[in-house]
Amino acid sequence: MIKSEQVRIDVSSLRFNEMKIGLLFILALVLDGARLNQALEDTEADEDGLTLEEFFEMTEFEDDHHQTQKSEDSPQIATPSTSSATMALKHEGAVKTLAQANDAFKAKLYPLLVQTAGQDQNMVMSGFSASAVLAMAFMGATGQTASQLQTGLALPEDQEPLRAGFEELFEVLKSNENFTMEAANRLYVHQNYELLGDFLKATLAHFKAETENVDFSQEAKARQTINDWVSERTHDKIKDLIPEGVLSDLTRLVLVNAVYFKGLWANKFDAKHTSEGDFQLLNGETVKVPMMKISEKFRAIMNKDLNATILEMPYKGDRLAMLIFLPRKADGFQALEEKFPSLDLTQLNLSQPNKFDVALPKFKFESTHDLVSPLKAMGIQDMFDKSQADFSGISAQKDLYVSAVMQKAFIEVNEEGTEAAAATSAIMMTRAMIMTPRFVCDRPFLFAIRDNLTGMTLFSGRVMDPSK
Repeated sequence: MIKSEQVRIDVSSLRFNEMKIGLLFILALVLDGARLNQALEDTEADEDGLTLEEFFEMTEFEDDHHQTQKSEDSPQIATPSTSSATMALKHEGAVKTLAQANDAFKAKLYPLLVQTAGQDQNMVMSGFSASAVLAMAFMGATGQTASQLQTGLALPEDQEPLRAGFEELFEVLKSNENFTMEAANRLYVHQNYELLGDFLKATLAHFKAETENVDFSQEAKARQTINDWVSERTHDKIKDLIPEGVLSDLTRLVLVNAVYFKGLWANKFDAKHTSEGDFQLLNGETVKVPMMKISEKFRAIMNKDLNATILEMPYKGDRLAMLIFLPRKADGFQALEEKFPSLDLTQLNLSQPNKFDVALPKFKFESTHDLVSPLKAMGIQDMFDKSQADFSGISAQKDLYVSAVMQKAFIEVNEEGTEAAAATSAIMMTRAMIMTPRFVCDRPFLFAIRDNLTGMTLFSGRVMDPSK
């Protein structure tokens, strides 16, 4: 019997540019046998100006007046977002079920990755990309292995919503005139190693995953084949996804998921207004960072439960948006992050668009996550155990198990992009119009990238030090 000894998920590159923001993410699973006015020119807070928190206090528009929670552990910001997403879903219920499952999976995974990364480190992750590949593995798992994956991924007992939901997700996560979006899956199978027909049909029908035969005994050639496909799907932004030493003559199957997103901000940052500003770290030290600035209409809210302000920065077309979570004070970051993973981002009580002076640092960083320990901590254990793993729905030889799960992501934010669509009028109290309120990201903050059409949170992370 062939002994499988190696499985690896490698997630590579997420890229996004701040006005031409581009996100890139790859995940691979290997089974053997991720106005600018004068005041705006200065990144320092203007003592005579209004902070965004002060603005909401004056207008008495705070979402805690209306907030409800799903549970004590899962704070919710109530009232649906009105961001436009006019495209209709054929299986809306199934897609929303998957979006909720993805949020539940992310809620458990995110804090575990923070522990591994370190409290003072930048981090980006994609629960969506990780869950997509693990869901493909789930399609071929049976027994306790399947049960643990289902529970860990928060998937429904009925597989029909799972199949219909992923099938539609990979149909709608496509490029249009407003952004470039690609989500692709592929199976690399060792030559002469037979996979069960039902598994191949399911992954092709519901995950759009085509199959290619390779000879893993020729490690360098097999690795090049996979890396070339990844490079092509990510517009040459991700190269060498599979490093040397990962594949071997015992490798039998590699499942790869790649997600690429590149969008344009709905409101443009002008590079000529970018200037050096201070960013306060958690330890109290200050670093100099390039701070981008814009004065435009955005939807925002101050949330007293989080003790933070939330600003929505939409991409052109309004289907996707970045949500920025800024603690009122730097020492409030830890308390905010503890609640962040469980926030229900599918519902927001954001204000109507109001004009804000926004200052956001440029940043670029990479995160590499070993997911084995976090997944085990989430109860997904048997698939890593040679004697317990049961992927008999993938191969009749029943010799597959997972030995490694890795995720790698890259993110970059800068000013590139095009001009915004028209914003709706703001409703403000007269005294709040004296000066445009400010939203200055000069301390650690959190972010999430969400698809308003599907309700799926595609990416989330933390910016601790933009200078790194």
